[in-house]
Amino acid sequence: MTANVLTDAEMTRRESLICDLNGRIIGHLLQADLGEQIILIHSSECSEQIRRTLHSGIPWNEEVAVSSGDGAIHRLILVGKNPNRVVLGLGLNTGDLSSKTWTEFGDSMVSEILAENEIAAYEYLIPSRSLDSIIEALEVNGATPSSQESWLAIQSSLNQIDIANNSVGHLPFELGMEELVDLRKGCYPGQEIHARMESKGILARRLIPFTTTEELQTGKYRLSNNERLEILSGSKVDGLTYHLGLVSTKAEMQSEFTVKSESGDVSANLA
Repeated sequence: MTANVLTDAEMTRRESLICDLNGRIIGHLLQADLGEQIILIHSSECSEQIRRTLHSGIPWNEEVAVSSGDGAIHRLILVGKNPNRVVLGLGLNTGDLSSKTWTEFGDSMVSEILAENEIAAYEYLIPSRSLDSIIEALEVNGATPSSQESWLAIQSSLNQIDIANNSVGHLPFELGMEELVDLRKGCYPGQEIHARMESKGILARRLIPFTTTEELQTGKYRLSNNERLEILSGSKVDGLTYHLGLVSTKAEMQSEFTVKSESGDVSANLA
C-alpha cells in the first residue's frame, strides 16, 4: 500500500492505493482499522488483482490472512444541503464525526467525508444484515433514495476521484491523489517511480472536471484544438453529465471547449 498504516489507531479512516511496479494504480482503497483487522473497501472490478497483490506481499515469516468479504459490507453515502438533521435523527452527534476516524453506530460505522459550502456528506459502512433497517431509519428521518450517479457527480464537480471511479492503470499524481502516497513509509511496488516523479515535479497530464449535455463514453478523444483528452468517468444528473478527464499539463483549457466524437462535436464546460 502507498499509505503507512502501522501507526494508525483503531477506528482510523483513510484512503490508500495499491500500485504496480510501474507506479500505476491497481486499486483505490477505503480502509477501516479494527485493531487486529483492517477492512478494505474497493471497486468490485479490481477485487481479484488486489487480493493477488496483497498475498504476494506477505513475508514468509509473518502470519497474515487476506479474506474475501465481497458483498458482506455495503458503503452508503448520505449527501445533501442539510443532511445533519437526518444524522441527528439517528442519535448521532455530528460534532463527533470526522473524515479521519470511524464512529461506531450499532454494528455499522459512519464518518463525515465532505463539508463544502452548503453541501455535507456522511459515509456509512453497513453489514448486509443491517442494510435494510438503516436505510429505513434514514428514510424515516427525511432521507430520499438516490442513485450512485448523484454522489459521483458531486465528486466530479470537485475534481475528486471516488473509490467507485475506475482509476486503474493511471498514475496517482496525474489524478491529484498525491496525498495518498507516503514516500517515507518504506518500500512498496511503484515507490521508485513515485519518488522520481515527486523529485522532478513534472507531470505529463492533469485531471479536469467538465460537464456536457450529451453523454460521452470513457475513452480517448481529441478536442477541437487537437489536444488529447482521456475521459475517465461520466455521471448523469438532471440532464448534465459530469465528467473527469485527463489532458496535457501544457494544454490551455478554455471555460468552454469542444470534444470531437464519432457522432459529432460535443460542447463541454469546465466544472
